[in-house]
Order: sequence, then structure tokens, then C-alpha cells
Amino acid sequence: MADRKLIHMDVDTGVDDALAIMTALNLPHLHLLAISTVAGNTSARQAAINTAFLLRHLGVDIPIHVGAEQTCTGCPVDPAHQVHGDDGLGGITKLYPATPQRLALQR
Repeated sequence: MADRKLIHMDVDTGVDDALAIMTALNLPHLHLLAISTVAGNTSARQAAINTAFLLRHLGVDIPIHVGAEQTCTGCPVDPAHQVHGDDGLGGITKLYPATPQRLALQR
């Protein structure tokens, strides 16, 4: 692992970021240490649920930290539900239970 670059990803896990996470996990020169989420395609909390859903199905266990629900200037983020669905992933996580122990909710 000495020659692998250690990375942390900050995402708003919708389809695009789900693909980015899968790509990072499969690049031999990268080692993904943790993921944090922000509001964007969906809320920061839902993005964390989406990330947990993805990692669970990939058999990967890394920390997920829930981040800000608003922009740096304090403005709310308006998710594009009409594009990304209610959960940011086209509704695929509808039946996935949010497991609070899996998400680091501290800010």
C-alpha cells in the first residue's frame, strides 16, 4: 500500500458520484480511506444513505461522514429530484434501511 495514494472523497452521491466511488475503489494506485457527503443531487443525509447502500453492495466497509446541508454561504441546496429521483439514485434505495450506526452524524 506504500505506493498507493490515500484519498478521501466528498460527494453528493447520485449516479455520477456512485460511479466515481466505484472507479476509485477499483484503481490500483488509490486507497479510499473515507467518504463525506454534502447536499447536491440530494440531501447530505440521503447522500450518506446512498453511499452506505453502494458500499454495502460492493462489500466495502469504510467510514461515511454526513456533512453540510447548505452551501458555504448558508443557502439551502435545491436537489434536482426531477432528474435524480427522490433519493438521488433514481429510487433504487427505497427499500434500504438507513442504519444510523453506519453513518457518522457528527459535524
